[in-house]
Amino acid sequence: MALVLTLIALLIITSIGLTMMYSTDTETSINGNYRDEQTAYYAAKAGLEEVRDRMQTGAANTISANLPTAMAGAAGGELYIINPNGSETVAPWLTTNAYFDDEICKEVNCSGGQVPSTAGWYVTPVPTASATYAASPVLPYK
Repeated sequence: MALVLTLIALLIITSIGLTMMYSTDTETSINGNYRDEQTAYYAAKAGLEEVRDRMQTGAANTISANLPTAMAGAAGGELYIINPNGSETVAPWLTTNAYFDDEICKEVNCSGGQVPSTAGWYVTPVPTASATYAASPVLPYK
């Protein structure tokens, strides 16, 4: 009788331990996802803040001369400021690129694997050229 009770108690303690291990693993995954979400949020915010600063005429590396005067969908309606990493190609106007901006194709026909450049959907990309905008470590906005 004592052996059976001991085995049942051991089974209960083992199940509690396994449940705690599973719970810990789930919490670790949740924390990792939260960290990745925060990194993506701040990378996107950094990109937006850089663009806001560079839109000013007196800013270093200003883009005020390249700003589109038309709304999206019209000629000159889009402007991309890209942040390639090393030899990476960031081309949001190409449907085959990893960073393709699929919102454009909801406005115009993207046949042929590219947003029609004759429609003036994008101005020549303006890469980040100033170290004054760089965070440490550099945030991976594209």
